[in-house]
This record gives sequence, C-alpha cells and structure tokens, in this order.
Amino acid sequence: MPDGTLSTWRLTPNRSGPLPFLIDWGSAAHPSVGLPVVSLRSMGITHPAPETIRLALAALGASVTTRPGERPALLAEIGAADRTFTLT
Repeated sequence: MPDGTLSTWRLTPNRSGPLPFLIDWGSAAHPSVGLPVVSLRSMGITHPAPETIRLALAALGASVTTRPGERPALLAEIGAADRTFTLT
C-alpha cells in the first residue's frame, strides 16, 4: 500500500484458460478502498470447448455465460451511472 502497509493475500490454484480466480484478502485492506464505485454489469467467457470449463465454474458457484469462440477470453462490462465499459 502507498502508506507502507504490507498487503498479503491467497489465490485459488493456478488454472489455464479463461477461468475467473478468487482472492482471499485475509485481514489486509482491499486495494479498491477509496476508488470510485463501479458495478459489474455482465461477464462472459469464450472458449473453443466451453463445456470443459463449465464444471469448474459450477464448483465455484459462478453463473457465467460460456460461449464457443476461436480462443479463450474473458469479457466483462463494468459501469457507473450512465456509462458502460467493456473489458476484454
């Protein structure tokens, strides 16, 4: 952190492909503290074989749309007020 506070966290095991991962911040302050608030409006995953990642998503309890695509990719729409941004 800018004030010199040590931040530590744990990640879910590394997996290949476009799977979201989880971060356990423990007792560390979340790095988004003080940033403007935006909402996750939608999230999707494209993959050449989307059925191969659906089981992992189900185990996480993630309700994410998966579609066939030429290469693995995560797509997210975030926004605040009347503006929406797409992250790919």
